[in-house]
Amino acid sequence: MFLEFAKGQYIELFTGGHRKIEPPTDRAGYMHFCLLVDDINEALAHLTAMNVHIERPLFTGRALQRIFFISDPDGNIIEIMQIPPESPIYRD
Repeated sequence: MFLEFAKGQYIELFTGGHRKIEPPTDRAGYMHFCLLVDDINEALAHLTAMNVHIERPLFTGRALQRIFFISDPDGNIIEIMQIPPESPIYRD
């Protein structure tokens, strides 16, 4: 499945796997990655319409950024975030 977030910006999710790999309990390094979007409500609606599993619903972070988390078919976590202009971490 290809998810297009902006013209020419895709994430490809692979389905149909048969064996889930369990992450180690003492892992270090990669936990998830984050994608910045211009309109988080639009991204959430699109992903919901595509039946993408929402791991953690939309919430506002400490720096006023809006965030939700999804998982791919293998359980890898992906953070979706919008940083509004009023956020102290916003960059033009």
